[in-house]
Amino acid sequence: FMYNSSHYVIYDGRNSDITNNIINVSSYSTNNTHHIIRSYSNGDYVNTIEGNTINHDHHNYDRVQYAIWTQSNTIVRNNTINIDAIDHAIYVESNCIVENNEMSGDYSDNVIHINGNDVSVYSNTINQTGVGSVIWFDSDNGIEIYNNTANTTGAKFLSATASEVSVHHNLIQTSSGRGIEIYNQSGGDIYNNTLISNSGDYGVYIHDLTELPVRNNIIVGFQNGIRDDNDLANTNLRYNDMYDISGSQYLGTGLPVMIG
Repeated sequence: FMYNSSHYVIYDGRNSDITNNIINVSSYSTNNTHHIIRSYSNGDYVNTIEGNTINHDHHNYDRVQYAIWTQSNTIVRNNTINIDAIDHAIYVESNCIVENNEMSGDYSDNVIHINGNDVSVYSNTINQTGVGSVIWFDSDNGIEIYNNTANTTGAKFLSATASEVSVHHNLIQTSSGRGIEIYNQSGGDIYNNTLISNSGDYGVYIHDLTELPVRNNIIVGFQNGIRDDNDLANTNLRYNDMYDISGSQYLGTGLPVMIG
């Protein structure tokens, strides 16, 4: 496929179920709107994008934007996305579920891009060799991220700003990337995650008027464990186990007198 304007492999105008397709794409992109699957939503009907296999081979310098792009009220489940170079794997808006997908390759931007409220992302396996965060969202509420397994090189697992999010029971492994960063008046909680790194700077970093509980996490191999840079002391930094931390287990302006 030659992507030299707004082109798609599968284009759904409204609320279709897209299931059990095998899509092999070799693309030449020239920096326009191009998605492999694009699906629009209308009303409260819940549609599914399920059981698809997408194999993508990229040529030239510009990248396809999304493997799967959908709007609200969509279940994205049991898809396999294998790419060599693309911007994002999955884009969703409000009231969506992203479940049990396998994503691998070089993603230059966020692997999973959330742009809406009440979204659950769980039981996915992500292997990210590019620089984009595994999951990213801005100004969204009711987000839950759990039971995912992620392996990255230099990318962080989660970046969230001005949002409400619960992050729990994820296995995160990164060579040099940051683990979890939540900031800019966000809320929620971070608990029961395992974060492993060779040289990442922080396992968890919360800052800019973001005071949320960080508890019962296992953090291994980062330069620093948990950094909290906020004006008020966060008394909910508790029961975290840290191993092979070369710098500080806890640091920042938001630490309470007693920490551990």
